[in-house]
Amino acid sequence: MKPTTQRGLDNAIKLLIQSPEFDRIRLFLVADASQGTGEAEEIIKMIGDEIRNHLITHGKAVAAIKRGL
Repeated sequence: MKPTTQRGLDNAIKLLIQSPEFDRIRLFLVADASQGTGEAEEIIKMIGDEIRNHLITHGKAVAAIKRGL
């Protein structure tokens, strides 16, 4: 990964972790840890998939705007 990409990703993750919305995600992860259900990996994968899908949709929208649609 390019250093600038890594730096940008690090900054984005730090902002996400500090956001109030992340507290809801944190509650799911804490609850999972305290119950010992082992769903944390599934929760993290779901979050990553949702972020990826959002970015893909956003990228398509930006591309459409650039094409003048």
